[in-house]
Amino acid sequence: MKHAPLGPGSLVATLLLLAGCGGSSDGPSAVSVTVQGQYEKRVLSTAGFGAAPTTLPTRYAYAQVVNSASGRVEAAGTLGADGTRTFAVPRGITFFVAIFATTEVPASAPGGGFSFYGGVKNALPTATYASAEAFNQVPTWFTISADSAANASGNLTLRALDATGEAGAFAIADQMTTFALGMRSLEPTLQLPELYAFWNPGTTTTYPSVALAAGGSAILKQSTALGGRAIFQHEVRYAGPTAADRGADAYNDSLLLEACARLLFAEDSLAYANGTFGQIVRRDNDNGFVAPGDASEPAIAFVGGFSSFLSSAFRNDPSSYEVPAGGGLPTVFRLDQHTGFIPTGGGEFYAGSVARTLWGIWKNNAVFSDSQAGLGTLWSATIPATASLGYEYGNTPLACYPTYLTGLRRLAGPTASNAILDELALENVGNGTDPTSGLYLNGTTLWRLPAIPFTDSGTFPTYAAGWSFDWNQAQAFRFSHIGGARTLTLSTSGAGLVLELFDSVGLVRLATASSSGSGVISLPALPAGTYVVRVRVDPYATYPNGNINYNLFVN
Repeated sequence: MKHAPLGPGSLVATLLLLAGCGGSSDGPSAVSVTVQGQYEKRVLSTAGFGAAPTTLPTRYAYAQVVNSASGRVEAAGTLGADGTRTFAVPRGITFFVAIFATTEVPASAPGGGFSFYGGVKNALPTATYASAEAFNQVPTWFTISADSAANASGNLTLRALDATGEAGAFAIADQMTTFALGMRSLEPTLQLPELYAFWNPGTTTTYPSVALAAGGSAILKQSTALGGRAIFQHEVRYAGPTAADRGADAYNDSLLLEACARLLFAEDSLAYANGTFGQIVRRDNDNGFVAPGDASEPAIAFVGGFSSFLSSAFRNDPSSYEVPAGGGLPTVFRLDQHTGFIPTGGGEFYAGSVARTLWGIWKNNAVFSDSQAGLGTLWSATIPATASLGYEYGNTPLACYPTYLTGLRRLAGPTASNAILDELALENVGNGTDPTSGLYLNGTTLWRLPAIPFTDSGTFPTYAAGWSFDWNQAQAFRFSHIGGARTLTLSTSGAGLVLELFDSVGLVRLATASSSGSGVISLPALPAGTYVVRVRVDPYATYPNGNINYNLFVN
């Protein structure tokens, strides 16, 4: 497994031994010990955290049976879907059981191809790591039993407690399991990257990013022996068990599942040890958070909205929550209600409107009737090989909600078409125009349509409060290219802008521009096709409140 075994003196968490080993003998040399892993969880609702915790199984967690005297791992393995597994333990030894806050979700059938591995680290993440092995040695949360004597076969139930803190780590791992099981049901052969949460005093955010190798330029990948997957990491906002916000986001299923869903849109989210990368879903934007009611760049709005929708769909709960740091009732955003903000200018630019209309399409009896098959179709419309026709999600120069909807309407069939449009109208998606129509896609809502060569100048607002992805901080240009050389040059006198070139399957090239120098993309043999060039404020640069000018030249 991807963590070091335990040994004597490694107790770091308090736990509860509910039932010791007892019962009939199993044989002359070994006894059978059935381990039941459990964790306590504070259920979050509109009323806040429940007064008393509920008890749930540690699904697919990794467990070890350790010899108390020598520290030898006598037996180990992944628990089942019910949190149990039977181990053969040498008769007569004294042992303890450790269960780690990890999950290893198997394929639904032998040879199915699906797999997912995740865990919860008891540390603060760093920007880079010397190696995958160094990353694996970062300590994982676990819970550990008292010593037991292996004199006879029996059952041992081990529970991670809310009152002493470690239960939150198991709650995080269990939502990784929920996400993986949900994705396995949608695409049984999908192979996801590894995801590790860092939950520890000092962790303050709940969004994932790829882990980087030494130097910061290479994606951290497991060895071939461990599957060669890309490694992603994210913090989960921490709070202690007695804090007013009780574990902070550890018990916020809605937010944890949304963070997991963002893996589906992350560059390099599927990587192999030989250095090649596969593609799960294309991504045309940063992994940035936008509030549901804030208008943002359309690719960002789609990723945020689809991730929020998938979180609700896997829980079959239209509510998502934000837990206030000082305690009190959570802020609730509901996908089954069209209140709280008005999506002016087009709901396709609002993550909340994207999520609400996807929920409505799934639940609408004239479309998908709340079915698993319908959820599968909603997912299939993101798969490049399935949504492959012109201006569908897998064959468009800018992946956003209108291009996603173009493929979805085809896959859903003509009888569902009007009902889909009715749902979109509830959130003003398209601003009065069918967002999948030629009138919309060949109009200027998503992009300008210049003939090349062209020049363009403009101004974006900037904010000192921090990075943002607002709708008015980006401009896209769609153009046709007959093949051959093409050069794009962006200049600015400000802190930083991003220049991106997209083709029908995703990002071709990226450059940055600032007062220190222009951003240039020079391609001597760009294939013929339809492209989008996008200029936007660099969300990772520091700005004052004010404006930034740009000058773009494409020839």
